[in-house]
Amino acid sequence: MFIWMERHSNFILDNDLGSRCDLSLAFNTACDNGELEIVQLLLDKVDPHILTAVEKAMHSVAVKGWDEIALLLLDDFEHTRLDIGNALIEACRHGEIDVVQTILQKVNNNLLDVKAALNKACENHMHEELVLWVLDNIDQQQVDLKNVKTQAGRHKWRKVQFSLTKEDIEDLNQAEQETETDNIIILE
Repeated sequence: MFIWMERHSNFILDNDLGSRCDLSLAFNTACDNGELEIVQLLLDKVDPHILTAVEKAMHSVAVKGWDEIALLLLDDFEHTRLDIGNALIEACRHGEIDVVQTILQKVNNNLLDVKAALNKACENHMHEELVLWVLDNIDQQQVDLKNVKTQAGRHKWRKVQFSLTKEDIEDLNQAEQETETDNIIILE
């Protein structure tokens, strides 16, 4: 199958028949289906600026966990074209740890809403390893540790609970105590 695709893709690209083919559709379909070789071939032969809707390709890659393709997209496209913030959130929602790792290692955190992404990961009880990895590899001041602690307790994530440093837990306990004292009403 790939040999057929490669021959025909090369024929189309080598004979300048791209104007008769929707290369963006072919590229997005290859990303959606995890066809690494076809994605690489198109990136090698086609000017990335003529490929449209690359944010859809990145979204699909993030949801389906195609981390090698995510790496290609991050290397070949401007990150702002990829709607990388939403891609991170979707990768976290779906528990795609390899894609999350790739994005967090390759992208400037100013383009990302790490707090929203981690909150999405915390919603699913199956994502403990993902949450643990994110906590270990980010500045924890970027996220809502109280929410993480609450979700870790709800899901019985012992590793996540233990990963929260003693200092963080003391800060959370202090915040909870302050909240509790704010709500005390003294009746005389």
